Amino acid sequence: MIRIRKPKPSEAQKIRLLETHVYGHEVTNRYDMPMTVRHGYSYIAKDEHGKLVGAILALPTKDGQILVCDWVVDKRYRRKRIGCGLYERLLKSVKGKQVIAYIKPRNKASLNGHLKLGFKVYKRVRDAYNLGKGEWILVRLRR
Repeated sequence: MIRIRKPKPSEAQKIRLLETHVYGHEVTNRYDMPMTVRHGYSYIAKDEHGKLVGAILALPTKDGQILVCDWVVDKRYRRKRIGCGLYERLLKSVKGKQVIAYIKPRNKASLNGHLKLGFKVYKRVRDAYNLGKGEWILVRLRR
């Protein structure tokens, strides 16, 4: 049985480790993760043994939108509706606000997951995070 709940700030580094395990590199640095957990919209999924198997992290934008920073599920736990459950919990908590996410074009699994949840492709964006490289797909969900 999978349980979804808000993480404690003390669990922030476990979320970072899950991201690193799934993606093979650091996604969120160790200083930003506790702030995201404490001040953003964050939810985690744990299995019946208490193992962290998924997380969703989002922050409010200055425009009143909710930006999903990361949506991650351990590869061994995919296709079990854990990702959908995380998103459903997030959407319930931000009721009425527009939710957006930037997705790498090659990340077909994430793009397809967002589309199944009702997101629409809004536009392609170059250098979404001002890092001097990359193209992203901006998706958004209006409720």
